[in-house]
Amino acid sequence: MIRDCLLHKPPGNVIRFALLPEAEVPMAEVLMRRVLDVINALAPVARPLALDLVLACRTRELPFFEQDVFPAVPSFHIREEHQPPRVSAQAVYSSGRLEASVVPELTQDVLTHWCMTALAQKSPGPDYLVTFETLVCTYARARLFDEEPVRGLRLRDAGGNTWDAPIVLRDGEAWVAGPLEDRPMDAPISFRISNMDGRLDTHVQVGWALWDVPGTPEHRALGQALGRIRAQGWTPEFVPPGFATIFEK
Repeated sequence: MIRDCLLHKPPGNVIRFALLPEAEVPMAEVLMRRVLDVINALAPVARPLALDLVLACRTRELPFFEQDVFPAVPSFHIREEHQPPRVSAQAVYSSGRLEASVVPELTQDVLTHWCMTALAQKSPGPDYLVTFETLVCTYARARLFDEEPVRGLRLRDAGGNTWDAPIVLRDGEAWVAGPLEDRPMDAPISFRISNMDGRLDTHVQVGWALWDVPGTPEHRALGQALGRIRAQGWTPEFVPPGFATIFEK
């Protein structure tokens, strides 16, 4: 079976969440663990192939970013060693010095260690703390849910152009990935999590319509993932019509 999928124009359909984390100490670790919770909630339907992490500095008394004080290493990039066909993940979001890592697989344990190690770096002075600023997932894989084996996924844009997306089997599951390096597009599902001076904002971006068309198993799986994010305490701030019923209860 070959399935068809429309590509959305960037930025696609975006679901926005906000969260004011509990005021616990150390606050930076609380923020980072909340970020990791979002990645874990999305994992059954979408997983990063690479991530870009940016850190900032704040004073010990106030949660606001310092504009002229920075961590020694503010930017980090991590990616999986083996990328899917026609996907070439690279750092796309950084500020200042960049530390890059390549790992066999971006498991939850690997990501937790990567984030917490970056956060644990020495602060630039006794009056400052290193804290989370932004995590960006531009390159990701998304799972196809089909009872019958999928032989291919044909992508098409609004202009009528078509091309095939490679399907990769992982532990018996079918996954597709993006952006593809030979075509301008977004990933099937991507995300960005930002620290807005103590409040966290999450944007989940659906770039391929298969995951936001009601009635498809992909839409249902993504809806369940968004429900898990809400169950973690996040407040939906903008929800496209295709997902509105998930949050009506």
